[in-house]
Amino acid sequence: MDNFKYHTIIIGAGLADCNMALNLHAKGEKVLLIGHPNGDRCSSVAAGLMNPIVPKGVASTWNRDYIFSKIPSYYQSLQQLLKTEVLQQINIHQLISNVSMRNEWQKACQKTENKAVVDQLEEDVFEIKSVYRLDVSLFLKATKRYFNELNAFVERDINHADIRCDNEIQYAEYSSDKLLFCEGHELMNNPFFNYLPLSHSSGVIGEYSLDHTFSKEHIIRRKKWCIPTKNETYLVGSTFVNNDFSVNPTAREQNEIEDDLSNWTRSFQRKKLKKGLRPIVGDRRPLLGRHHKYSNLFVYNGLGSKGCSLSALFCPMLTEYMINNGSLLPDVDIKRFKHTDYTA
Repeated sequence: MDNFKYHTIIIGAGLADCNMALNLHAKGEKVLLIGHPNGDRCSSVAAGLMNPIVPKGVASTWNRDYIFSKIPSYYQSLQQLLKTEVLQQINIHQLISNVSMRNEWQKACQKTENKAVVDQLEEDVFEIKSVYRLDVSLFLKATKRYFNELNAFVERDINHADIRCDNEIQYAEYSSDKLLFCEGHELMNNPFFNYLPLSHSSGVIGEYSLDHTFSKEHIIRRKKWCIPTKNETYLVGSTFVNNDFSVNPTAREQNEIEDDLSNWTRSFQRKKLKKGLRPIVGDRRPLLGRHHKYSNLFVYNGLGSKGCSLSALFCPMLTEYMINNGSLLPDVDIKRFKHTDYTA
């Protein structure tokens, strides 16, 4: 790869980065994917859940019908490229814990826009349909393997001070026409885009063996989701703590997960807990766009817990924007923020 000229260098190798690498590659771009040696601390704990309903308030997710119509074909095309099945259609069984909650879900079932999405199965069990799950771990491994076979994936620490972008991008021995930052919460330390209002939260998920009386073919959710895996265990989570940089699960976070399990399982056995850091944008919309000074620098960040579903909309959009100067939705374009605090 020494002194090889690429169309695009992508910094990061998490969910957003791998999605964009595949999208750009599918359009004929020569892509170099640079990942952190210690892995991605957000995607490592991502459940990959694509839920059309926001459980709190039983509301539709943003732009639900359009985005969820794109998900199957979007990921099927990536599966064909990777020759790996990573997408699963699996519904959620929502367990009801009180009368007020039951009334809320019953009202949601009666709404016209929810007829095909929410249904009452039993007095205290509702089903959410049209749910998808991306096996994020398998997706990341398959993508990195794919680009590694193309000699287009490396792992190394990134020093932003070594990036040159006046005419073309120069970084270490690599050069390219464009550079895309998909660094998760690390974008807060990126001198080119640190003016963007990004904060972070931590989240913990656990792997458990469970004994319960509900369907083992569905995701079970009470306060936390509980996803069956191929090895007959369950992924359970997640917790949410703002502005926490710790990397080890705490006793409080473990108890938060296990207190919920104790309310609907007969028994459970913990296998392991994992903790990751997630980027958060103040207006709860992703960060997409071009640097205001360096036209060959781009950013894709702040997808939050809906990164898998939003990728089906925003990755093709950003790809067209980067290659053919296409347009971005104003809601997600970084032009919505002032860059007066730009420091690089």
